[in-house]
Parts: sequence; structure tokens; C-alpha cells
Amino acid sequence: MIDLSQLTPESTIGNLPSHDFQVSLDTPCHVVAQKFALSPEIPGVIIMDGSRLAGMISRRKFNEWMSQPYSIELYMNHSIKNLLDFIKVTPLLLADNCQIDEAAKLALNRPDDLVYEPIVIVFKEEIFRLVDMQVLLLGQSQMLTWAREIIKLQKIEAQGYLTKLKKEQEKSRSYSQLLELNLIEIQKQNKRLEEQNKKLLKQAQEIISLKKQLIEISRLISVEGKKAFQATFVGINAICRHTDGIVDIGKALAKELEMVNVASRIIARVSQQIRYLAVQAAVVANRSGGSFSEFSKVASEIGQLVSQTFEAGRSLDQLANRFKLRVQELTESAREGAESARSLVQKIKWAQAAIADLEELVEHQNLKFTASDNSDAIQERSLIQKIEQVEGALAELEESVNHKDFRRLIQRMERMLSISKQKII
Repeated sequence: MIDLSQLTPESTIGNLPSHDFQVSLDTPCHVVAQKFALSPEIPGVIIMDGSRLAGMISRRKFNEWMSQPYSIELYMNHSIKNLLDFIKVTPLLLADNCQIDEAAKLALNRPDDLVYEPIVIVFKEEIFRLVDMQVLLLGQSQMLTWAREIIKLQKIEAQGYLTKLKKEQEKSRSYSQLLELNLIEIQKQNKRLEEQNKKLLKQAQEIISLKKQLIEISRLISVEGKKAFQATFVGINAICRHTDGIVDIGKALAKELEMVNVASRIIARVSQQIRYLAVQAAVVANRSGGSFSEFSKVASEIGQLVSQTFEAGRSLDQLANRFKLRVQELTESAREGAESARSLVQKIKWAQAAIADLEELVEHQNLKFTASDNSDAIQERSLIQKIEQVEGALAELEESVNHKDFRRLIQRMERMLSISKQKII
């Protein structure tokens, strides 16, 4: 029983059951006959000349020659080479990867007396094996069975595809209907889109108009901003000039104070001389026998000293009056600086109002404008605090002048000038 269960639709003749009965040219024929008798499934014998294939004798040809008269006596005890020279049958050599159908076709196309001769399969590395024609035909039959099964499955599959195709055709018809409905809906949507486009064009024109207004407002804001900056620079320059005036006045006050110091030293010396003369006058008065002319001389000197002291006091009064005028000038200069700063704050407020108008028009920039407003408000409060500090210092200055506290006045003036310079820087 030949087992072909291992075959698959992709099998070749190399997968068919085969035999490798091989002998050399010097092998006696009775050895081959014994092998055929012991192994009836062997289809023939492969005769090798070393590693080269010399030929092939099938079981059928071997038995035919041996059944002839005198063949046993002639060949049985001699080498098989003699029998091969008489038979002279060229075997069919096929590679092991040859398809079974192709091998069967080639085998059946041989001459009639060779149709059922075994086939020699050539494997790699010059390995030779024999395949019986019956095995080859059974293999072909198995391949045909596989082919019929595949065709049957393909028909079933084709029938399924046909059913699916019909379903798809039905779906296509339904899709066509849906497509027509969609086309109608698309036409309606196109009409709506046209209407929306008209609305968008109208809105675009309105946006263009608003943009022009925005540009105009921005231009106005730019003009106002330039004016505000110019006014700011003017105010700052005025403050700087007034500060320089305050510094000059402070220097003049320092010179006047030097004069006050000189007058004070004169008065001190006069006072010492008066005390000295008073002591001498007391001594003279106690002398009963002294000369009156000496006392008169002392009295004259005392009178001169009194006159000098009066003159020094008058000079100090004049100096104090001039000092008051200087302080009033300083106060007026500082007040002008404060008024300039207040004017600067007012102009900043106007600029803020213009920015607020722009914010109302462009709502999406609220965050940026809010941050700018907060910064301006902080700067405004800081400037107002500085102005209030200057006014407080002026009030203290006027109070010091009214009380004629010159030393305290000088210290406050120097401190105020130093603070003013630092603020301006």
C-alpha cells in the first residue's frame, strides 16, 4: 500500500516515495536478481560508474531479458555492465523540485515501450533515487484531487463572493439613493452658504469701517501721547531748572551764613571787651583817689563797643531779612516744581482716558491695557507722594524761618537739597 498522505498541493517529485537501490558496473546480475526477489516494491536498479550515473535497468526490462533463452547462462553470473550494453535504455532524469504534474506529463510523452519505466530523481550533491511510474501517477491523482478540492472551495468562495457582490450592488443602489438625497441637501446647504457669504461680506465691510475708526483713534492717541510726552519732558526740565535754582540759592545761603558767623565772632569779641571794660570800670570806681580822666576813657571805649555791638546786631537783622527773602524765593521755586509735577500728572490722566477709549473699542486687548493702567496708577501715586513730601518740607522751612532757627534751618535745607537731587536722578 503506497502512502501518499504526506503530500501537499505544493509537493514535488522529491516528496514522493522513492528507492535508492544502486550497484556498480562490476556487480553480478544474480545479486540484482536476488534483491528484486527479496524486495518486490523496488522498480529497478541504478548502475553507477564511480560517482557518475552509468544507467538504469527497470525490474520489467531485467525480467524480460532474463526470461529469454540462454539469458540466465549468459548474464546471470556476469557483471551487469554486459546486460546494460545490450538493453541501452536512456533513463528520464528529473530534478527533485520538478512538479508532479510536469513530471507525469514528461513521463507519459516517452515512447510506448518506455512509458512505464521508472524515473530517476536527481537530488543535490549528485544523489540519485528511483520513483515508480505507478507512484508518480498516484501522486498526480492526489494532486488532481487537491486541485478539485481547491476548485470546489474556489467555487464555494466565488459563490460567496457573488452573494456578497449582489449585496454590495444592493448597497450601491441604496447608496446611490442616499447620494441623490445628499446632493439635494448639499444644494440647500450651498444656498445657505451663499446667504452666509453675503452676511460675511457685510460684516467684513463693517469690520473694515471699524478698523478705519480704530486707526483714526490710534492716530489721535499717538498725537495726544506725543503731546503728553513733550509736556512731560518740559515739566521734567522745569523741575531740573528749579532744582538747580534751589542748589544755587543754597550756595548763596551758605555764603550769607559765613557772614553771620563772622558777625557772631565780632559780637563775641565785643562782648569780651565789654566785660573787660566793665571790670576795669568797677576797679576805677572803687578807687576813690583815682583820676577821673581814666574813667572817662573807659566810658568812651564802652560807648564805642556798644555802638559796634548795635551795628553788629543791625547787620544781623539785615542778614536775617535777606535770608527770609532767599527762603521765600526757594519756596516759590519748589512750589513751581510741584505745580509742574501736578500738571504732568493731569496730562498722564488725559492720556489714560484716551487709552480707556481705545480699550472700549478693542475689547480683546483688555489684559494689556489693564496692566498698563495699573503701572500708570502706581507711578501717579508715587509722584503725588513725592509732591506731598516736598510741600511738607516747604512748610517746615517756613516755620523755621519764622522762628529764626538758623542752624536747624541750614540742616533741613541741606537734607532737602540732597533728597531732591536723589529723586531727580
